[in-house]
Amino acid sequence: MTLSKLPAAGYKKVLVDVNRPGVTVRTRRGYAARNDADRARDRVQATLRTNLSYTGIPVALRTAAPTKKGSRYALPISVTIPASGLTFTGGKAAAEVYIGAMDDSGRMSDIAREETTFTMPAGQEGQPLVYTATLETRKGNHRIVVNVRDRATGRMGTAKADLRIE
Repeated sequence: MTLSKLPAAGYKKVLVDVNRPGVTVRTRRGYAARNDADRARDRVQATLRTNLSYTGIPVALRTAAPTKKGSRYALPISVTIPASGLTFTGGKAAAEVYIGAMDDSGRMSDIAREETTFTMPAGQEGQPLVYTATLETRKGNHRIVVNVRDRATGRMGTAKADLRIE
C-alpha cells in the first residue's frame, strides 16, 4: 500500500515490516488525517513563514493607518478580489477568508477564518469585490497574509503586506 492510498478518516496505526537483515526502520506509531480547516490554517502559516503564494485567484491587500487601542493597535485592512476570481451561482459566491500575522520575532497570531458570501449587484459584474476587517496587533514589524478560497472550486489566492506599526 502506498501512502497516497491510506484512508483519510480518524487515527490510523502504521506498521512497517522489513525483511532485510540488519536494517532498522524508525516510523511513527500512526497518523491522523487533517480536516479541511486545519489544512487551510497550515497553508496560511506556510505563506506567513515563506515566499509561498497561491495564485488561483488574484487578491490585493490594502492597509489603512493603525490607531492605538489600549496597549495594541487596530489595523484596518481591505481585500480586493475581481468578481471573475470567484464562482457565482444565482448571483452569489461563497468564499473563505483566512487572515494571519507574524512579527519579526516569528510570533504568529491565531489564524482567523471567516466564511463570507459575496453578492453581485445587477449591472456591476465588472466591479471588484471588497472584504474588510480590522486586525489587533502589537507595535513593531509585521507580515500580514490573507488567503481567499473559492468554496465552489477550491482555488486560492494570497496577498501579503509587510508593515511597521508604531
